[in-house]
Amino acid sequence: MWPMLTRSNYTQWAMLMQCNYEAMEIWYVIEPGTNPKRAHDRQALSALMRSVPEDMWQTLGAPDDEGGMGGGEDHASRCGSSEGRQRPEADAGV
Repeated sequence: MWPMLTRSNYTQWAMLMQCNYEAMEIWYVIEPGTNPKRAHDRQALSALMRSVPEDMWQTLGAPDDEGGMGGGEDHASRCGSSEGRQRPEADAGV
């Protein structure tokens, strides 16, 4: 189950996302300082994009050199890092 993030469900959403990522063995991808395989990074980013409203996709990263989303190998770890992570209601754009 891929939950959709809303203004009021961050705690439940984060718990389900962590559970899903751990089940897929890609939780390590969002840990700061890791250097995941590109396939795992894309798998994590894909799951994240299925779980946030489309209007939030632009905050996940700029297009990379290959024309896709992301900023390289460490993109998902930067997106999912607890460092700088905010609850959606704290973000005026959500």
